[in-house]
Amino acid sequence: MQFEHDGRQFRVKKLSAFDQLHLSRKIAPLLPPLAPLIIKISENAKKEVDGKNGKLKDMLSTDILAFAELAEPFAEALADMKDQHAEQVFTIALSSVAVQTDAARDIWMPLWIAGSKLASVDELNDAAKLLPIVVRVIIHNLGNFTDALLTSREEVGTVSSGDGSPVRKTG
Repeated sequence: MQFEHDGRQFRVKKLSAFDQLHLSRKIAPLLPPLAPLIIKISENAKKEVDGKNGKLKDMLSTDILAFAELAEPFAEALADMKDQHAEQVFTIALSSVAVQTDAARDIWMPLWIAGSKLASVDELNDAAKLLPIVVRVIIHNLGNFTDALLTSREEVGTVSSGDGSPVRKTG
């Protein structure tokens, strides 16, 4: 996925299955307050695909007041996280992002330098600039997971009658 934020171009690569697992475990407490934000962003993202090149426009651009209202519970839940968990969420998410540093020559570099806990571009070493990127990475990588989690609550039914084991006895 590629997007523009704060006047810069970013690319997000898909996280590995294990990174997705670790990320989903760390953000599990954030899912209830994050659910309305994910739904709103997903709805707007579907509406805001640029027809010419198929790129996603800025997902947070259309209704900033609605997003601010929806983001408040998320920000409160994030503030309640242990420092170690919050850092792990940021590190996993930002490590999957590249930032375009030279548009004329199409040069990209990793956004996050994990060992130093710094963005590779000085102007982006600001939590307010990084948080929207983290949210986009989470939605990009865990969107299907969170969508299934949010919609499957109504669909949950009896999976097994408990009458017997699905394993066949032999000999």
